Amino acid sequence: MELGPPQVEERHTIMAEVHHILDSEGDLVLILSATSLVTDGKSLSNAPSKDANIPGCLISYHSTTPKSKPETIESQEVRIRVSSKHLTLASRVFNSMLKPGFSEGDKLRTQGYADLRLPEDKPAPLLILLNLMHGRIRAVPRKVNMDMLTELAILVDKYELLEITEIVLNSWLNGMDKNIKEEFNNDLLSWICISYVFKKAKIFQRVTKIAQMQSRGPIEEHRLPIPESVLSK
Repeated sequence: MELGPPQVEERHTIMAEVHHILDSEGDLVLILSATSLVTDGKSLSNAPSKDANIPGCLISYHSTTPKSKPETIESQEVRIRVSSKHLTLASRVFNSMLKPGFSEGDKLRTQGYADLRLPEDKPAPLLILLNLMHGRIRAVPRKVNMDMLTELAILVDKYELLEITEIVLNSWLNGMDKNIKEEFNNDLLSWICISYVFKKAKIFQRVTKIAQMQSRGPIEEHRLPIPESVLSK
């Protein structure tokens, strides 16, 4: 009896473009990417909402995948039209990135517009922060889950955006720290990151104390912006 080649589950890719317009006269387009696994019509993704009824959101899809296929990989290119002035006023990091001497800064001054690729940033949390930068407060969620709050903290630290989050930070936290468990786990690392970035001293003291008591060795923080002085304690 001959055995055929091993059966490999087939996956197909759907390419999508998602366009968010935060400023219709914006001179800068941020380009990000997001991927998600779609199974039985359900998408597991952290990309911005694909609801076409959202103001300023335009979506186009390109696919040759039959709808009957049970599993696909959805890849999105997310393009967000923004005002460079809003970004440079809100963030010293963006201000430096868009100065003359950098390609995007030179294009802004010579052509009046530019594209800026941010391949490392996740679209969903960045879009929340961009809405804050542009004063689009009604587009900013008042409640976020733990994963989103962690991703927001990562970007707030990266782009130095603490000040713009102050208007919604208490709403985001909203007693979430009451659920902190007295054990060392990934959530505790997230809380160390969140409390450090958002300068919540009482929460920071609490979670670092738990980490010191419960951890069995040096803390490996992976991609979280936690200072080495905290990890080595």
